[in-house]
Amino acid sequence: MKLLHKKTTGDIIGVYYNVYNGTSRTYPEYIFENAMMGDMRNFCIPCRRQDEYQIFYKDNLVGVQQLDLFVASEVVVELKVAPILLPIHIAQAISYLKVVGKQVGLLFNFGSPEPKFERLYFEPRIPQNDLEVDTRTLTEFPDSYFTPELTHDIIGGLFEVHTTLGPGFIPYLHQRLLP
Repeated sequence: MKLLHKKTTGDIIGVYYNVYNGTSRTYPEYIFENAMMGDMRNFCIPCRRQDEYQIFYKDNLVGVQQLDLFVASEVVVELKVAPILLPIHIAQAISYLKVVGKQVGLLFNFGSPEPKFERLYFEPRIPQNDLEVDTRTLTEFPDSYFTPELTHDIIGGLFEVHTTLGPGFIPYLHQRLLP
């Protein structure tokens, strides 16, 4: 199987190991981001940091996402400082891939005792306009629950938001809306 952007991702992974091995685990994320940017410049790897992308849903601006690093206009790099990488970290990185319309991402963790990273691949889905939902099971709820029609509308709305914005965006949006 041929890896997309194999050389670029290999170079970025090399920079990650250099920074990981040359720093302690006690710094905040932006320190590792600055260190990686410096090494990428030294190795002449084109890179931008903290690019902002607006997220629209039904023609309404619903949020802004900032990428940690965007390398060679092809590879999204997300950095974490956590004891372990969690599924929500992967979902967040995939949502970044979706927002920039790219397929390859790298998720690096600087907080674990050993270097840990994930290489991510995102294949955009073709939107489904005619979603069919079997409502027979919805009618089995007691009358004290929502009506089947309302439940159908809620589930359909959640599916539409998830399909349009991606798996990592709903927790991000929820986090931003809470006081």
